[in-house]
Amino acid sequence: MGQEVRLSDNKGNRVSPDPCIVHPELASGIKVTLTTANTNYTQAVVAGVTYRIISTLTAASSADVVFASVTGTAVTDANKEWAFPLGQAGIIKIPKDKTTLNLVGTVALIEVYLAKLDM
Repeated sequence: MGQEVRLSDNKGNRVSPDPCIVHPELASGIKVTLTTANTNYTQAVVAGVTYRIISTLTAASSADVVFASVTGTAVTDANKEWAFPLGQAGIIKIPKDKTTLNLVGTVALIEVYLAKLDM
């Protein structure tokens, strides 16, 4: 008999082995432009939903990162719950009691793309 390998996040939710091969809900894309470095930007999100996040910048270096938070401003180190290197996809599950995602970039002019996942 074949075996299925499952990946889970730290809360026990099933996650894809690769964020690039997940199925987004159609027409659910959101673009947030972080025009200024080290400045908090907010985006309304749906509580309890899982999102794929990917960010781009034409002249990014491997050290450039987007930080995300649901507890407060992502400028505050204690609130940086996720870190995403530019150009690499990741998955965020929004807690059931949160509806705002805070984003901050280490450089200016980062474009962050969110899409709800069909999971």
